[in-house]
Amino acid sequence: MSMALKTVAAAALLVCAGSATAAVLWDYGPSSGADGGCWANSTAGQNFAEQVIFDMDVYITDIHIFTCISAPGGDSHIKILDDDGAGNPGNYLYQWDQNADAWNSVGSLYEAVYEFDPILFEAGKIYWVGVSGNGWEHGQSSVKTPGDGYMAQFSGSSFQFHTAVGDQMFQLTGYVPAPAALALLGLAGLTTNRRRR
Repeated sequence: MSMALKTVAAAALLVCAGSATAAVLWDYGPSSGADGGCWANSTAGQNFAEQVIFDMDVYITDIHIFTCISAPGGDSHIKILDDDGAGNPGNYLYQWDQNADAWNSVGSLYEAVYEFDPILFEAGKIYWVGVSGNGWEHGQSSVKTPGDGYMAQFSGSSFQFHTAVGDQMFQLTGYVPAPAALALLGLAGLTTNRRRR
């Protein structure tokens, strides 16, 4: 990339960072509905993902997963998939392992917070998001509303079926990109795709 394009890209990122305010953009947290229970959730065994769709482009910077399990010692597997066109998890877009950045008590539950570099969620596109414990029981709480009452259930990395135990209890935090920053990125000929980890 030429120095001019690098400068435009840097300016675009500064505009985006300067005008963006991090906020909860997807809220299936404890206050969004009645507690649906807590379910076994490990990467090699039973684990889950929830459908997410936004009406505008957003950048997601962290996932907050709610569980009945207190803070363990171990890393977790984060997965983001696309949709297969039939309302099921499709291809893995991103997946990586990391330790939680924070564990918080929230009433009788625990909140595990995972922070990461911004990931673009495109407007109108269906994504599936989940977090599970690598070799330990992460637990996944569910919430009876506000979604359709189903989570996508996996066995290891393979989607199995939709289970009617409530929606995955979680929140996504991030920001809406500034239009000026997007225009500058377009002029620089950059893509908003993010390399898999």
